[in-house]
Amino acid sequence: MSTHIETLEGIKESEPTNKVVETSINLTRFWGGEEKGRMLQLTICNPDGYIQLTKDETIELTKILLNSFDDSIYPSE
Repeated sequence: MSTHIETLEGIKESEPTNKVVETSINLTRFWGGEEKGRMLQLTICNPDGYIQLTKDETIELTKILLNSFDDSIYPSE
């Protein structure tokens, strides 16, 4: 079972035109087995595999990552 934590919006620059394209990153918490316990998966939602975040977006991501394992904030499904 997994729990969707958050989806954050960002951008990427498409090549070769350097056109800015909106993209997102999904954060999902899941059980990685007895040895690893709870884990967090970050999925970039574009075929190029990267996302560019502003300073404010990075601060938001940091806060979410720090709270990702807190069931009172993100209860399991």
